[in-house]
Amino acid sequence: MSKGKTDVQTFMSSPGREESFLNEGTLTRFYKGEDRSDTSFDLDLKSITWDYDLLTGLPCMKKFLDLVSTDFQQYENYVFLYFNLTNFKLFNAKYGMEAGDQLLIEIANILKNVFKDDCLSRFSDDHFAVFTKDHELEAKIKRAYQLIRHQPFANGIDVKIGVYEVKERNVNPQTACDMAKIACDSMRTKNDRYFEYYKPELLRRMELADYIITHIDEAVANDYIKVYYQPVIRTLNRTLCGMEALARWIDPVKGFMSPGDFIPVLEENHLIHKLDRHIAKLICQNYSKRVANGDPIMPVSFNLSRLDFLSCDMFEVLEKYVKEYKVPRDMIHIEITESVFVEDGLIIGDVIRRFHNAGYQVWMDDFGSGFSSLNVLKDYNFDELKIDMVFLSHFNNRSKEIVKSTVGMAKNIGIQSLAEGVETEEQLVFLREIGCEKAQGYLFSKPSPYMDALNACISKGIQVETRTRKEFFDALNKVDFMTDSAFAIIEDDGEKVEILFANKDFVCALKENDIFTKEQASAIVNSPHLPVAKLYRRFIKTVIRTRQPEVVSFPLKKAILQLEVTCLSQCQGHYLYHVRMSDRCIEKSIKVQRSMNMMLRNIYYLYDEIMIYNLSGSNDHLDLTPTLGKYVNLEKGLEREIELYCLEKIFPEDQQRFREFADKELLSDYVKTSVNGASVGYFRTRDENGNYPWKMHTIIPIPQECSYMHCVNKTAFKDVDFGKAILKDYYFSMPRMKELDRHVKEDIIIKSELWDNMITYSNTPYFWKNENREYEGVSDTFLDYYKLKGKEDIIGKKDEDLHWYINEGQIINEEEDILKNGVIRQVSVCQSHKEGLLKDTIIVKKPYYKDGFVAGLIGYIVNFKEGENVVSNDPITGLLNYDGIVKAAISYEEDYHIYGIEFASIIIEIMEYDRIIKAYGREVGTSLLRKAAGIIYDTVDGRGTVGRLEGFTFKVMIKFNKREEVEKLSDKIKKALYEIHEVDGFSCAIFPHIKIHYASDIDGVENLFYQML
Repeated sequence: MSKGKTDVQTFMSSPGREESFLNEGTLTRFYKGEDRSDTSFDLDLKSITWDYDLLTGLPCMKKFLDLVSTDFQQYENYVFLYFNLTNFKLFNAKYGMEAGDQLLIEIANILKNVFKDDCLSRFSDDHFAVFTKDHELEAKIKRAYQLIRHQPFANGIDVKIGVYEVKERNVNPQTACDMAKIACDSMRTKNDRYFEYYKPELLRRMELADYIITHIDEAVANDYIKVYYQPVIRTLNRTLCGMEALARWIDPVKGFMSPGDFIPVLEENHLIHKLDRHIAKLICQNYSKRVANGDPIMPVSFNLSRLDFLSCDMFEVLEKYVKEYKVPRDMIHIEITESVFVEDGLIIGDVIRRFHNAGYQVWMDDFGSGFSSLNVLKDYNFDELKIDMVFLSHFNNRSKEIVKSTVGMAKNIGIQSLAEGVETEEQLVFLREIGCEKAQGYLFSKPSPYMDALNACISKGIQVETRTRKEFFDALNKVDFMTDSAFAIIEDDGEKVEILFANKDFVCALKENDIFTKEQASAIVNSPHLPVAKLYRRFIKTVIRTRQPEVVSFPLKKAILQLEVTCLSQCQGHYLYHVRMSDRCIEKSIKVQRSMNMMLRNIYYLYDEIMIYNLSGSNDHLDLTPTLGKYVNLEKGLEREIELYCLEKIFPEDQQRFREFADKELLSDYVKTSVNGASVGYFRTRDENGNYPWKMHTIIPIPQECSYMHCVNKTAFKDVDFGKAILKDYYFSMPRMKELDRHVKEDIIIKSELWDNMITYSNTPYFWKNENREYEGVSDTFLDYYKLKGKEDIIGKKDEDLHWYINEGQIINEEEDILKNGVIRQVSVCQSHKEGLLKDTIIVKKPYYKDGFVAGLIGYIVNFKEGENVVSNDPITGLLNYDGIVKAAISYEEDYHIYGIEFASIIIEIMEYDRIIKAYGREVGTSLLRKAAGIIYDTVDGRGTVGRLEGFTFKVMIKFNKREEVEKLSDKIKKALYEIHEVDGFSCAIFPHIKIHYASDIDGVENLFYQML
């Protein structure tokens, strides 16, 4: 052996060395300086092709191992390299086999060039091996990698290189190559590395991977794989609003295995769907057990891999378990990482739409961890964004700004945000202040069995959020927490106010007025004896009534703070409000303080309403507060706003006087000439209960300002004579009063005669009731309609005394709403008894006033003619009630026994009705019945009779020719009801139970009716 060369090097460069390559399909053999392509070598062709690769000319694996085995143990400082081309099969499929062959030839040439005089091999397909000295090894590896990656036609091709250093003499070449391959395979999912040295740990991981692959089915079958849960906390009020389900493998041989060990292995080997199917089943099983045990329940999210969508129909898998264990779809959320969409976006986009259409939420997991987050958000609809924990693990100013931008973006596109990896109170406070709705991390609990995670939260004072409260607080997604304005979020149950959140600017404004904590501010508003509390309660009724942002001013110790209040959501008597403090008001508080002395600020609480009108037309003044709800300059629409106030608040008979009182020119002259005087007018003005009591309207000029205050307060007078005196003074101050008075008297006489004639001769059934809902009078047509002998049969009685209606509670609520709140018009659908039968009666009702106060109501029957068609209807759903069903069943039975016309009865039970009432209240339960009734009725589509027997049970009777028709209709009803995902904005899932009875299967009339009803 020559000095400086190995046996292999000597062989590869010897004069008799064989070189082979593919030349126009013919194998040609070359020796140094001599062409020997004649047929005398054909006999050796078979043995040569077995030793060398026809495509690249490199030794095949067997030949390579034979070459390096010669005096192998004499080699020092040598390594084995194992090259694997990734995505080569995809390259072949995309560009063709010929292009793939050319690529392999080019790569072989690159390796020959980089590793000159070394032993190379093409093992198989896209795998190469190199036996080389470790001198400048990493530089050579880098050069080979760069040359391969920068091939002009190597689109999408990557390369991974495993390195095994020959250190032990007893390792044979085959084993050494295997070790290099293990190092190469360890980088399959690592995009940031292209070469790796073999370490003993890699072998242990390979053995563990083999164990995982061969034991996954056993682990699923024997429940070695468990679900652990990690709590999700609502940042605003620190309540437990959900859990994330995480897989844990507790093996009898390997013990507790980390998800980082088994999940990548299962994904690499396309077995991850077995794990995720099992997790989905366990989630549904556990939910069913918790419901049965009466344990707290909450939504659970779990992650799906992209391979789940390629290996099976994951949507149908989940639907199967949801139906089997009766899990509401709003209790399961799907998490998908952004990497899923990069490779299989079209397929998975379709699946997401199926999940959404079925009523599941779909979340984007690990947002910000990849390169395509924004593209994914652009192309797909998500309900929630999970911010990758890496941003909180490096909690500095830069990461904070990124998280703030992410939360702001999520709000702008209408989705919620959740931050993972929360470990400190500082992080939680930060997330709360920027409006990130939810947080998850070890600060609350590590992943644990369900009850352990729940108890860990409870031990820290974290309460479970109910399903209704979830919908209630989800409205916070609309609120921008990073605004420059001072604002707060408050919850109000009608008696107690709690400030859940106040930003720094809001807190500072309170402190400037000697209110130092949120709790102190809440206590002030919750003290009913304080004027500010009374003002708040009066004002908040307006917010609830209008459902629009409303403005109110609160005079405090050192300033008048103007607040804009918006109702975000309501739930079971609780209201969530967004309260924004006007920057303009805060800035001008010092000026307002100079303009209005202490007396005027104290006067504020003596009045029901105060409006400040600015007549200068300058935008630098406080123009209008609080009742009209916005700033308006005189030159830009004050007259219009006053007219709207007049129409909305002033009693119709007083509106003309009010217009004169608030006339623009008169006000301007008054403000210019008045020094200390005040102008007073009395008008019947609507209050929060819909009445029109007499109120005093006072105009007070603001010194040295071209403005005045319009103050409104109740008068101390309640008698009718006071009102008459006011009106008398007004009318007698007008010209031609006597002529007017004569016409007024004549008009009163004419109206009285018209009313008497209408009551006696009108064909419309009229009635009127007093403030206690007792009948005071009825028209003659009304008496005829109800077959009453005279008015004495009804005067002084209520509807419930007469037992006319089966929906008495509904009627009482409607009429009390008219009498207490002054509802202008109410259409009531009453199920009335008439001659022992049931019928729908449509009645229009409205309040009538006496001296400005609601004194009773007046009404008339609309469908008194059409109403002669008597129907036995269910008051809740409008379908037939039990009586109506019985009557219809008699007709069906008669046709069956007399004429032999077959019919069937389909009984539908909505078993979730009681659960919906428990979770959301009776009103939502009633809405569920109505929604289900509408679906059943529309599905039957006039082919049969539909009714509600009782509670949550419906009945359909249908005539048919073949039983398949009934079964198809039954399936159609079941599927249609199953598609109910929400009621009144609340999420739900329906699993109807359906039974079919055929008349021909039942013996005897009595048995027939028993089975049918």
